[in-house]
Amino acid sequence: MQKLSDKKKIIPLNIPLLKGNEKKYLLECINSNFVSSVGPFVEDFENRFAKEVGVKYAVACSSGTSALHLSLLSLNIGKGDLVIAPNLTFIATVNAIKYVGAEPILIDIDKDTGHLDLALLRDFLSKRCFIRKNICYHSISKKRIKAIMPVHILGHSLNIKKLKEIGQKYFLKIVEDAAEGIGVTYSGKNIGTFGTVGCFSFNGNKTITSGSGGMIVTNSKQIAKKVKYLSTQAKNKKNEFIHNKIGYNYRMSNLHAALGLAQLEKLSLYLSLKKKISKRYIKSLKDIRGITYIKPLEEVNSSWWLFTLINESKITKISSNKIINIFNLNGIQARKLWKPINLLKPYKKDIFIGKNASYQLYKNAISLPSSANLKKADQDLIINILIDMLKKNI
Repeated sequence: MQKLSDKKKIIPLNIPLLKGNEKKYLLECINSNFVSSVGPFVEDFENRFAKEVGVKYAVACSSGTSALHLSLLSLNIGKGDLVIAPNLTFIATVNAIKYVGAEPILIDIDKDTGHLDLALLRDFLSKRCFIRKNICYHSISKKRIKAIMPVHILGHSLNIKKLKEIGQKYFLKIVEDAAEGIGVTYSGKNIGTFGTVGCFSFNGNKTITSGSGGMIVTNSKQIAKKVKYLSTQAKNKKNEFIHNKIGYNYRMSNLHAALGLAQLEKLSLYLSLKKKISKRYIKSLKDIRGITYIKPLEEVNSSWWLFTLINESKITKISSNKIINIFNLNGIQARKLWKPINLLKPYKKDIFIGKNASYQLYKNAISLPSSANLKKADQDLIINILIDMLKKNI
């Protein structure tokens, strides 16, 4: 394996840009001693986020995973139920289904977008399921299918309008996993707001971060109250330890909310910077044979959270693994997409509908550094190293 650059510093995949009121707000927490789950920033962050995405209610929690878990609980999904999910996603999506005792139905992806294949979904629902008294059942297992969990990957969006129509036709709730989708719109409307519930993540690698954290959004007052209740150990009274249900310690701290609020205030700047980065990649790589990229649908205004190439190795004569290894050798963090869920040990026995699209994308996709503060010189280095290794057929 050949090193193509003498550059010693690391170019990270995706790190936060902390250029706003982060320090000011965190010091306010420290100076006031409101560093745990009590404090004004949690409610401020929730209110500002709800306004930003255009919903009535937003409930902050400890992570995107806890947001998914709470959302499924709020819809009374549990043991014996089935939930439809894409076969290519971060494992948290399907883990949340298992947490509540339900089982996933894994639907393969569209090879061009990486999102859940809607044609395959329609075919499955029309041929392998039936409706009785406005309830959708799986024909073979006779289990009830209660929801669809679409995942908006890489800062793009699937055709959420068509998915919503499918959900309505088959009486399925929609829980949107928009962990990677803050700032993304479909036909002018924020993703995460099309379904019954939407879930966002503020992990350190997301477009905006609270260090760790998540947000549940909904227009249902009942759902908002339920997820807030469950996230605070299902405590019934403020000043007494009375609990009538099993709850969870899924609260967001005032410190995390302070950081999240400061980041949210700069969202438009971060989106603008990431779009410039994506345009630079697209322009520089457009004439390279065998290299394409995951594109957003025409109706989508993408956040370009993580710019991802597709390497057609039959043309380029180099594997994606080798490209990633050479990048890493040169101090450039690049990574593969997630291994398809049906190939992971905990999910090998679950229902999988599809052929090989998710595996092919997993094998060929390469995510490149996409931090909002990525310097042009560093991006040029990434591009030049890629072009050089393809020319040399290393």
